Amino acid sequence: MIRPPSRGSLSRRFLLTRLVGLGSTLLALVTRSAGSRAGERPQAAFAARDETTVLAELFGSAPAQVSSAIRIDVASFIADGAVVPLQVSVDTLHDVSSIAVIAPRNPVLLVAHFELHPRALPEVATRIKLAMTQEIVVAAQTSAGVLLNRRRVEVARGGCA
Repeated sequence: MIRPPSRGSLSRRFLLTRLVGLGSTLLALVTRSAGSRAGERPQAAFAARDETTVLAELFGSAPAQVSSAIRIDVASFIADGAVVPLQVSVDTLHDVSSIAVIAPRNPVLLVAHFELHPRALPEVATRIKLAMTQEIVVAAQTSAGVLLNRRRVEVARGGCA
């Protein structure tokens, strides 16, 4: 235990240890309160068997509007569906709170779901698996509603076993 100096002046070491302790306590409290929702996996959406159900589980009953504001950067032809690089960005003035990637012909339709911080740029990059040639569906929850876009990807060899 570090004790404060007895002369009335605080040492730098004492102040630093107190500040680090206070900072770690605040970080633990913030992480605990934010983690209650952020860590939850949308089980029903991952278990869904059709695109409409996935969208309903993630975004509720709000109708999805097809929009070119969602840009899907993926190659149109993929030799191996086991590793498909994908980049998604949303060009909109509205806040984007989440982005979902759906592959309707995969065994599990919901490939990825990203929850975004309100100040985050609405851009995500990942690698996905595709079972066969299909249209990738990307949906984004914005403050104005749900936006949707599609992109067809030809797959020579499926990546889902």
